[in-house]
Amino acid sequence: MAIFISPHNDDETLFGAFTLLRTNPLVVVVYDSYLQEQRGNPVTWQQRRAETVAACEILGVGAIFLGLSDADPGVTAGVIRDKLRGALGDFNEAVFAPAIEPGGHEQHNLVAAAVEDRRTVCRYLTYERHAGKSTAGHAVPILTPRWIGKKLRALACYESQWDPKLGCYPHFLREQTEYYAT
Repeated sequence: MAIFISPHNDDETLFGAFTLLRTNPLVVVVYDSYLQEQRGNPVTWQQRRAETVAACEILGVGAIFLGLSDADPGVTAGVIRDKLRGALGDFNEAVFAPAIEPGGHEQHNLVAAAVEDRRTVCRYLTYERHAGKSTAGHAVPILTPRWIGKKLRALACYESQWDPKLGCYPHFLREQTEYYAT
């Protein structure tokens, strides 16, 4: 079985829905969302997990959670690598993971670095903090127009992220093409 490594709840849907629909991998979410609640937003890590489960159900895949805190500055690529191996063993399957992107999200880049030693990694693009969505790779094929509807329905599961005051809100409004790194 293939594995899709998602740094946060919603990254699997924002940046990988078409890959999930095509390859039916197990989704592994690395970080639980504690930062939003710590910043005073009425969003809990439990709510974010439930949203991921609902979105993955629409996309026809299962999900597991490594349980690392997005508020813990002590998480390193080595910690992530150890948690992945603890949850998945040696996981010799095909792996989809974010690409390391200059100016990209620090936690996305840590997740990417955690699987640098893998030979069978397909790298997907996310975004750069100051430039927005990354599009420098090649577009992930959409094999049927119905996939667009499924992706939009899965994105709608993330109700906690609809508040325009949250930094991730614009990601849900942009055009939905997904990209692999070249």
